[in-house]
Amino acid sequence: MSLAKPSLEMLRALTDENVLRALMEEGRLTRAEIAARTGISKPTVSDSVRRLSEAGLLADTGERTTGRGRVGTYYSLAADTGAALVASIGPDGVVAETVDAFGTATARAEVGLGRAPGPHATAPARTVAVARVRPPAH
Repeated sequence: MSLAKPSLEMLRALTDENVLRALMEEGRLTRAEIAARTGISKPTVSDSVRRLSEAGLLADTGERTTGRGRVGTYYSLAADTGAALVASIGPDGVVAETVDAFGTATARAEVGLGRAPGPHATAPARTVAVARVRPPAH
């Protein structure tokens, strides 16, 4: 039984994932720094950065390297790359937080619950907490 070779699309997706992970960990990197951290070749990293930039996931920070060799461009995740909503219900109340793609909390709201509130009180408290951290609609 022979194993199937990975498709070109799968390899591109894995490369893109590794590039995004490196930028999530470091914040901003040049293509050469991404290649050094991931072990992916510089031309392959350059292709990935181009694809991710065209998709709106990466942004040129405007910063450039100095010194010997070619000038390098720093890239980071685009400002609107993504966010997540995290909500928890505990004995003291409901907590809702939004976090950015780097895992940094960007907003937090707490709504207290009375003593032994039951499910009829937790759902409205959750709705209020989420509304407080939700970004305004454009």
